[in-house]
Amino acid sequence: MSELAVSDKTLPAVQNFDALLNRLVEKEGFVLITEQNVDAFVSDRNNVIVLCTENPVQYPECWDVAVVLPELLRQTPGTLRVGIAAAGEGRKLQSRFGFGRYPVMAFLRGGYVGVIEGMRDWGVFIEEMTGMLEKPVSNVPSIGIAVASATASSCHQ
Repeated sequence: MSELAVSDKTLPAVQNFDALLNRLVEKEGFVLITEQNVDAFVSDRNNVIVLCTENPVQYPECWDVAVVLPELLRQTPGTLRVGIAAAGEGRKLQSRFGFGRYPVMAFLRGGYVGVIEGMRDWGVFIEEMTGMLEKPVSNVPSIGIAVASATASSCHQ
């Protein structure tokens, strides 16, 4: 799954993390997210989560979130479909889902709902995930850039 150039020292950790993600796809029914299938996956009008991960050596919380996510889903009301965007694919989705930190769970319902970045205490995770199921669809947050006109608008003269 990972496209990262890694040293011989970190290769086993990355390979083991890739094996964990593959098990989540096989055993939990999570969907492997790629550029080719992301649009179809996130267009679902039901609640979906896209878990974006990165190099587990550089971002060790990716391990933690990937391990606890199946159990969190069992404790969260409702049905959630989960997709996993591994390193490389997750980076391509960063601006689309408005996040700045790995790992991240992007919540969608036919549009953007919100994100949970990083690892949380158990109760906080459950509370935040439940809150995401109740939030309305909104716009993806973006970096605001101030725009000033060189000439004044005719309605403000």
